[in-house]
Amino acid sequence: MKNPFLLFILWLFFFLFEILFPWDLGGVSMKPFGSYYVLGYALFVLPFLSSLLFGAAVFWIQSSYSHDPLSLLMIIALLYGGVFWVRRKTFSENLGARAITVFVVLFVGIYLLSGLQKGALFFPTFRSTLWGFAFLQWVINFVWAIFLFWLLEEPGAVWEDRFFSFRAKKGQLHLFEARHLRKIHRSPFKIQRRVRRRFGFKDSW
Repeated sequence: MKNPFLLFILWLFFFLFEILFPWDLGGVSMKPFGSYYVLGYALFVLPFLSSLLFGAAVFWIQSSYSHDPLSLLMIIALLYGGVFWVRRKTFSENLGARAITVFVVLFVGIYLLSGLQKGALFFPTFRSTLWGFAFLQWVINFVWAIFLFWLLEEPGAVWEDRFFSFRAKKGQLHLFEARHLRKIHRSPFKIQRRVRRRFGFKDSW
């Protein structure tokens, strides 16, 4: 999926899903980070200017619901830096590498900011009973990141193709969408091979 408008709608859905429901479990926030993963995916697939505008719009909306906009800006900036560093590497087309990069950058950034704010960078002020919940949150978000990247890259791209085809039949496509539609003809017989290649089963990371 490479359409900025569709990605932004998807980001908005995950963002609202995350802020409208309580995610506290035993004193630890179990909130999923789907909106950050969609942002990270958009930074990978969109051109530089489009990704910059996408990130600016995300920060503008999300900062309205944040108690610490500066920390939010730092996390998004770290995400930009991590993504654009990986985009220069040979394994940047690997879905697993992309998802792991976004996951690691996001949680390292949150950990560092939390430690700096609490004055305990290397020894966060977690009670021992909370480490199990924190570890569970990391595992869930790790699996969620990989699944969401696959969802955006494979079923999301097929849905995007069908969406553009429907708009083409209605005569509602603009020039960008028409060019994009010509580039994404997909064969159902190549899905398995494409998934294997995307997750690095044939190519090294």
